[in-house]
Amino acid sequence: MSDENLSHLARTIRTTLSLVDKFASSLKVTSSPSGPRPSSASTTAESRECSEPLPLLLASATLIRAHATKLSLLTITPPFTPTALSTVLQELSTGPLPTLLAAFTTLAPSIYTHTLHSEVHFRISQLLHDLRDLVSEVSVRCDALPSETYTQNYATEDAKRNQQAPSLTATGQVWADCDALISIGHDGLAGVMVSKAQGYRDLLVDAIAELDAWSKEETVLPDDEDNDNDSDEEEEDEENEIFPSTPNPTEAIRPTLTLALKRLVLIKHLFTAVVKHRLRHLPSPSIDLASKLDRLIKGLCAVPDAVDDLASAFYDLDVDAAVENLARCVALANEAVEPIERRWDHTNIGAVEDPFSSWLEKWKDAVGAKPSSNGVGA
Repeated sequence: MSDENLSHLARTIRTTLSLVDKFASSLKVTSSPSGPRPSSASTTAESRECSEPLPLLLASATLIRAHATKLSLLTITPPFTPTALSTVLQELSTGPLPTLLAAFTTLAPSIYTHTLHSEVHFRISQLLHDLRDLVSEVSVRCDALPSETYTQNYATEDAKRNQQAPSLTATGQVWADCDALISIGHDGLAGVMVSKAQGYRDLLVDAIAELDAWSKEETVLPDDEDNDNDSDEEEEDEENEIFPSTPNPTEAIRPTLTLALKRLVLIKHLFTAVVKHRLRHLPSPSIDLASKLDRLIKGLCAVPDAVDDLASAFYDLDVDAAVENLARCVALANEAVEPIERRWDHTNIGAVEDPFSSWLEKWKDAVGAKPSSNGVGA
């Protein structure tokens, strides 16, 4: 290999790193959905041609993943070929990388939701960070030449693994980032909304399971004392100071606990119905749809946190706080689905209801979410 080829590779690496840093900086000013968009000339030119950002996101992430694989193989496999690496880096910098940013600039949160916009922003930021690490590994290899470690096809297997490890790690990170973006591009808006809702449902299911397990603990009676075991109780108190334990339920709190578990299961069913009857069948992106979806996801996100507060009230054996928090859980779940009570294609308040709309009315009756219901009564 010639010094000229190595010098050209070094310049290409610097150019690529500079471009990655420029794109990363442009993403920082778009961390707020209302912030300015990236202003690079290449991104602007690409964005004029991009009317469907998600397919473009899918295509560019797929190509970046392929280029990352080539970079990794060329970096760790002797003989070291600067010209091949320079070609891959140039293709990356002039093709899929600016195209990825172009896709993001046209992913308007007012149409594709702030939820999707924020998710893509996070994933691209991670990709740029990890891609920089991978390109930096190429730079390290380039700077090390022509040391014996690299020119003799690795003296030992240990030396080989040590040299390859950083590049392989960086490549794995880039793959994971690209796979996440590919998944978003493939699944589309509906897929992201379903994933978000199911994630919040999983949190809810975990909280219900934990609370249900606690409800099966033996009831603590007011006069449940054994004066003959004072020494054992002292030892137990000392252990609890180090490893605090949750007290068992009391008779006074059991009726509220039983009611809460029934209503939490109904809320879990609501999450399932929302995914099945609304989120899996979205119409084309629009401003009206985006507004409803953002309100829905924000509302669903609040429910698991409220359930955690409810569980804490039970563990504190605070009946009044438990009643208050249960009412809050029901209210939040009810408010979350308000934007999607009627089917997506309705045009006015008198639109014909679909099966989900009818089911939702029955759900409100069962969970005590009707305006006429008082608190959390049975």
